[in-house]
Amino acid sequence: TVYAGMAIEEVQVRVFRLDEGQWKESASGRSGYHGSFIVKTKPGMIRLEARGEIFKDNKKIPLAGRITAPEVPSGIRRMDRIVIELAPVPDEAGGWSRKFV
Repeated sequence: TVYAGMAIEEVQVRVFRLDEGQWKESASGRSGYHGSFIVKTKPGMIRLEARGEIFKDNKKIPLAGRITAPEVPSGIRRMDRIVIELAPVPDEAGGWSRKFV
């Protein structure tokens, strides 16, 4: 999980699997050292969503990102180098929200 080229720790990463035309949450985890994360899922088409925050000038800035990964093939044990780019999440008033929607 990265923001502006920096690895971000303590980001919540959720895995969604495509099941009968619907995205359903199947797993979750948190990013750790250098923004790395481990989540386990079954084979199939997946989408990864990430939410976290940073502090800048004593203000909390919420971040979010999403990536639809290629299909996880049956029998694969590990996928490396999946990067989720995070971006600031503005609130409806144009400022920065203090909580996630």
